[in-house]
Amino acid sequence: MQRPPFPAGQMPPGPIPPTTPPKKGDDDDEIWRQRRQERNAEVSTAIERARQRREEEEKKIETDRKKAAQEKLRALDERAKKKDADGKVC
Repeated sequence: MQRPPFPAGQMPPGPIPPTTPPKKGDDDDEIWRQRRQERNAEVSTAIERARQRREEEEKKIETDRKKAAQEKLRALDERAKKKDADGKVC
């Protein structure tokens, strides 16, 4: 004679499917999940804006540095030409 797979009154192992409607706690979890996703999106956007600002600032600094170097080179060229002109006159 074969015995039943589970003793009387016991359930088989494994997950039990929900038979009740979602609880209020589940709604709260979903609300917090949505807020967390929104916050993550805001943080990602802020990080991207900061990255873009930093890149623009670095480009501006580089442009200013090049402009200053060109101005210095121009001034040195003028001095060298003036010195050459003064030397030839004497």
